[in-house]
Amino acid sequence: MKQLFLACSLAFIAFSGKAQITINATDLASASDTIRYSVTTSLLNTNQTGPNQIWDYSNLIPVTQDIQSFYAPSQLPFTYRLQFASMTYGFPESLLPNLGNMGAASPLTDPYTFVKKSASAYVYLGRGASVQGIPLSLVYTPKDTLYKFPLNYLDSFSSPFVGGAGFAGFGSLSQSGNRTNMVDGWGTLKTPFGSFECIRVKSIVIEIDSITFGANSIPLPNNRTEYRWLAKNQKIPVLEVVEPASLLGARTIRYKDSYRPEIFVNQANFTASPNPVNAGDTLFLTNRSFGTPKSYLWEINAPNTQFDYVGGTSQTSANPKVIFYQSGNYDIKLSVTYSGGKDDTLRTNAVQVLPAATGINEHSFVANFKLYPNPASGVLYLESKRIQNSSYQILDLTGKLLLQGSVSVQNSAQTIDISGLAKGCYIFKIDQLPIQNTCTFVVE
Repeated sequence: MKQLFLACSLAFIAFSGKAQITINATDLASASDTIRYSVTTSLLNTNQTGPNQIWDYSNLIPVTQDIQSFYAPSQLPFTYRLQFASMTYGFPESLLPNLGNMGAASPLTDPYTFVKKSASAYVYLGRGASVQGIPLSLVYTPKDTLYKFPLNYLDSFSSPFVGGAGFAGFGSLSQSGNRTNMVDGWGTLKTPFGSFECIRVKSIVIEIDSITFGANSIPLPNNRTEYRWLAKNQKIPVLEVVEPASLLGARTIRYKDSYRPEIFVNQANFTASPNPVNAGDTLFLTNRSFGTPKSYLWEINAPNTQFDYVGGTSQTSANPKVIFYQSGNYDIKLSVTYSGGKDDTLRTNAVQVLPAATGINEHSFVANFKLYPNPASGVLYLESKRIQNSSYQILDLTGKLLLQGSVSVQNSAQTIDISGLAKGCYIFKIDQLPIQNTCTFVVE
């Protein structure tokens, strides 16, 4: 009898040690947290579901790393703080499929997700991105609820969401859809980072992204299935998988991980075109680095009097434009920095510059100017040594003209009074035939 009791007790202890966990808001990230993760292209079976699973993905091979940063509202652009006033934080959304799963063809860059975290729910308030460098906000009404707390095995719920935004000279963007969530499994998850007791949340997202130009609207299906394995006190999913419904989309897999310096070998890459290029013509340097670097630094082995970064770009742009004034062969080095590491590549004689075919004239150069500070308050300073007989305009994001004036060529910076502008984001445009340059600035 005693032996039977002991056996039952041991069995109960063993079962209790593997009982499903409960996830609460405190188990997820807070503002200012930073967590490292790796991205993999390894094959992975997501069909395992149910209680007491063993998901053994310990053989996943990482191909790149990054760090997920959760930015407090004060760390985000002013425009986002206005649109998402109730947010707990915002984070760069590298895992989210791009607009309509368009990939590189999407007009949006630097996507963000904005979150309100409370004791009862984890809610996406909306998303932000840039169009031609201008922050654009898609505010959801109703909101997209990712989790409801406490989160337990077999919990399920649905959450519709709708968001839209307009942009002067571009049209409008909108997202509408429905998220159906199910906690469909619990058990032990094994990855190269370790072993965790987890619950798994499966989300089926039916979504339509739309781009509207005038009277023309282009609907882009963006349906997908998302899997997230959550463990106690791990801040982010210890494993996360996004599977697009379309064959055109790419499956994305990332998992929480430790620092792996071997991943950052031969990550920096670029192309230069046209090559050779004539002096006075524009050379396009295009970043082809793996993943999504956080910063870029281009170095050209020539005195800065022999070339200029043009078209509003600089040596820290992802894809700068360069005009050379003298013929010759030039070495180019690109250094990229990720949140999780850095890499660089140097190419000797990367570009050949030929003598100008018809001579260089002033109108062949893209207008160069500097506008600062940004954010600004009361006054802007404009440096425009190369621009003559031109004017500037300041517009709001709907395209309404607010201020205008002449551009003066001088050695010191030109002062522009903006004390009459309300807080917000604005477009600064310089007109000079045959090109136009624009940039954005924020008034605080």
